[in-house]
Formats: sequence, structure tokens, C-alpha cells
Amino acid sequence: MGRRPDYWRAYYATNREQRLANQRASYRRHKAERLAARAAKRGALTDDERARASEYFREYYTSHVAEYRDRDRVFRLRHYGIDEASFFRLLEFQGGGCGICGKRPAARRRFDIDHDHRSGAVRGVLCNPCNQRLGKFRDDADRLEARGHIAAACYLRTPPGTVADLGGSERGTRSA
Repeated sequence: MGRRPDYWRAYYATNREQRLANQRASYRRHKAERLAARAAKRGALTDDERARASEYFREYYTSHVAEYRDRDRVFRLRHYGIDEASFFRLLEFQGGGCGICGKRPAARRRFDIDHDHRSGAVRGVLCNPCNQRLGKFRDDADRLEARGHIAAACYLRTPPGTVADLGGSERGTRSA
């Protein structure tokens, strides 16, 4: 017959530091064993089995690539607090291309959703090179203009997301 639960509660409360020290020591003592067991488990597949598994996952991904892309797009839009209809309205407002250079991304590329890092408000839709350029200049319109990136500076001063009707009450701000 074991001891009562109230005894153990009191024991754990009074010996908390000693128990934690014992747990840390045990963890350190058995760390090498755990790592070896994990490595053995990871290496449990033969080269042939590993190749078959890799082939299976490659085939599965290629047959479900559209599903993965749709899921990724919906997740990215939800992260910035807009829906697909708002995204396409903003893209249409920008003429169907990047908000700075006007280009459309290459076949297997996607647009980036540009947002103000302070307020979280969506500013527009950009191609990846233009979005990276804004990041490298830390979203500073004066620095961009001084280096000859006039279109990017104009975009930052009057972003399309503040002009286009994105729907909703916050017009492109991230939901809390």
C-alpha cells in the first residue's frame, strides 16, 4: 500500500530543489545513451529502404503540389489578416504585378505580401527581389531615393494597401 497523495505533495514542495538537481544530473549522465539510441533509430533503415521512402515522398509531393501551394497561400494570407478576395483586389489595383517594378513573378515563383513591421498593416504585393530590396534598406524611403530606387521610395510613401479597399474595418491591418 502506497503513501497518500497529500504526503507526496508536501514532499515534492519541500524537496523541490533537490529533485530538480537530481533530474539534471540524471539527464547529463544518460545524455550519450539517448543520443546513441536516437542515432541508431534514425539509421535503422537500409540504403534501399531509405531510397524507396524518399521516392515515395517525392511522388506524393508532386501529385499533391497544388494542394500544398493552396494551403501555403491561405496560411500566408491569414497571417497578415487578409483573405484571398482582398489579396486579388490589391493585386488588381496594382495592375496585376509587383507594386514597385510591375513585373509578374516567374512561373514557379509567388508574390510576397509586404507589410509595415511597426503597425502590421499590409502595404502591397511585391516580387521577391523588390521585397528584399526594401528589407535591405530597412523600409527607409529617403535611403532608397538617395541610392536611385525612386519607384521603391514612392511605393513606401504611398503604399497601395492604404489606398486600395481591402475590405474589413481595419483595411489591411493584421488581426490581433
